[in-house]
Amino acid sequence: MNGHIDHDSSLSNSWRNLFYSNLFLRPSCYVCKYTNFQRPADVTIADYWGIEKAHPEFMDKKGVSLALVNTLKGMDLFESIKDDIIYIQSDCERCVQRNLKTPTPCPEGRGIAWGHYKKYGFEGIARKYGGYNFKSSLRRKIKSILG
Repeated sequence: MNGHIDHDSSLSNSWRNLFYSNLFLRPSCYVCKYTNFQRPADVTIADYWGIEKAHPEFMDKKGVSLALVNTLKGMDLFESIKDDIIYIQSDCERCVQRNLKTPTPCPEGRGIAWGHYKKYGFEGIARKYGGYNFKSSLRRKIKSILG
């Protein structure tokens, strides 16, 4: 392997589908006590989901980070780096995301899905829950050939 990661491979897409299904998150994600703005950290770093709506001029297909400054110490840290980064100041209404307000709900069927994983492994759940099958693989292959 040459170190290249194919983010559009069938397995990568299946992994992404599995992640976003919320079926295979850690149990602590469903009861996370840090899903609020009272955080013990000086700075919180997250993916800035919805940047294309809040600040379209900052949209980047590779992703944009969201930095929440939570304390005076965090503000001092930010002040020390702000001349070396590209940033825009925003407000909570624009940048707030569901997982910053409330824990991820535990989906029905999570126990069944984990049982399926224990019995059939990753490929089994990729096929059952992640869309990993011949039809979707063929569709992606044709799309990559046609552009």
